[in-house]
Amino acid sequence: MTRQNELIFQQGSSAAEIALLCRGKMQLAGRTSLGQRLLLRFVRSGELLGTASLAGRPRYAVCALAFEEAQVRFIHHENLDRLCASYPPVAKVLIGQLAAAQYRVCRQVGRLAGANARERVVQLLLSLCEAYGYEAEEGSWQVDLRLTESVLGEMIGLSRATISRELSRLRREELIERTGQTIMIQDKHELKRIISSL
Repeated sequence: MTRQNELIFQQGSSAAEIALLCRGKMQLAGRTSLGQRLLLRFVRSGELLGTASLAGRPRYAVCALAFEEAQVRFIHHENLDRLCASYPPVAKVLIGQLAAAQYRVCRQVGRLAGANARERVVQLLLSLCEAYGYEAEEGSWQVDLRLTESVLGEMIGLSRATISRELSRLRREELIERTGQTIMIQDKHELKRIISSL
């Protein structure tokens, strides 16, 4: 069992295995050449981590950290090769996850390119709602993650102060509610309208 905030693998460490997240949530993060930490995304149970190593990268491109208590199983590349050869459906699932990861990156880059701080925050909230949200009340959606302003900023390259300002503005406009680290989206349609031109 992996404890909350426990490091699963480090950016730049040798990558001879991929990891299957069996239970819980993980966060994938990396550092830029200037040392800035960027939180790339959260990983849910059933997803694979470290898959870039399958493309011939000898080292992990990011680090993986347990967001909550989790269960992880590591699969050595050689064992994965044998598994895919013996059970072709496994290879199909793997290809699907790799394609989904590439699509997420392309979509995120496309939407954030040229977007201002408000648009970045709105896009992030909608993405989190899509991946981790549930309808709490009619028309209102709660994001099932407890995220600090610093963590939100790391996900889209904004400072904590900028995130705080933009969230406060959205609260004043009654588009979201925030209690502690819990985010409730009050008007999903209006948030989508804000980024409809992206």
